[in-house]
Amino acid sequence: MRRTVYLAVTLAVVAILAAATPISTAPNNPASELALLSATSRFHVQLGDLLTMNGKFDLARREYAAAANLTRAEGYLPVNELRRIANTYYFEQNYTNAMAVLEGFAREAGSLGEVEMQVWALADAAWIAGLADDQELMEGYLERVEVL
Repeated sequence: MRRTVYLAVTLAVVAILAAATPISTAPNNPASELALLSATSRFHVQLGDLLTMNGKFDLARREYAAAANLTRAEGYLPVNELRRIANTYYFEQNYTNAMAVLEGFAREAGSLGEVEMQVWALADAAWIAGLADDQELMEGYLERVEVL
């Protein structure tokens, strides 16, 4: 019981930290987010969004992956592109792949020193692990968040 309360409090703190992330790092406003990207990258993201809305998740992931590669080439961490890829798996209830994408996102963010983004990715992975009813994996993600 005490462990569950502790995990809930930890997850709440992570959510607060993620909400406090500056807009320049992780834009909440789609217009400002897209302004940071090249026209080609924006096209891929917008096409991916359209495909996602129409339930064509495999095709959407390809577009988001193309946008992520362009964003990396421009010298930026592809935060929103990777989150969108994870979301497509989430929408399909493919929690294993969604967590794998977020895990990769966390590693990439960590390698670039983007601790806030790493926490954000791991917190999302913990939440999805909870949805997948994998308490042990959820606790593992939350413990990694605490270390950061």
